[in-house]
Amino acid sequence: MNIEKSKYTAFLLNLLIPGLGHIYWKESLFGIFIYLIMLIAVVLLIVTFFVNISGWVILFILILPAIFYLFTFLDLVKTVKTKAPKLLFSRRKLLIFVIIGLLYQSFLPIAPGNFYAMNFPEYFIVEKNNLNPVFQQGNLLKASRLSYIVDFFFLEKPLLHSLPNRYDMVRYENEEGLRQVGI
Repeated sequence: MNIEKSKYTAFLLNLLIPGLGHIYWKESLFGIFIYLIMLIAVVLLIVTFFVNISGWVILFILILPAIFYLFTFLDLVKTVKTKAPKLLFSRRKLLIFVIIGLLYQSFLPIAPGNFYAMNFPEYFIVEKNNLNPVFQQGNLLKASRLSYIVDFFFLEKPLLHSLPNRYDMVRYENEEGLRQVGI
């Protein structure tokens, strides 16, 4: 059974894998170009953890691909408007596209979904009142690993990319393997 192509489906596919929405609308070459640009941006982001560079350069490295990615959605709107809206697509092909996007986000180490799952912040409740007066017993706190440590798929151990600043709250394991909080 065939279904009409939808711009919302194209947007979802473009969210799952940059460029997949364009491939869905039969602009394969441009979709592959978008994916390669975003892949280069991911490599540059990984390099920023290993090379000591200015915060402004890191900000530029992060913002430029994000702006490009947002423009791909605008281009996708233009593509949807110019191409025939009655292009038909089988449900099986649509399901294959969605499964490819979900597998990409779940298993490919460079995918944002997988990277976030590997570096997910830890939420916890303060058990002791040892951080008084900053935090009280029973407060819900969040410790983000990405501020200091990042897990990469190609390294055996997490990478410490910066040290905590003075008075930062950190969560760590002591010698017995118990999770503790310190400032």
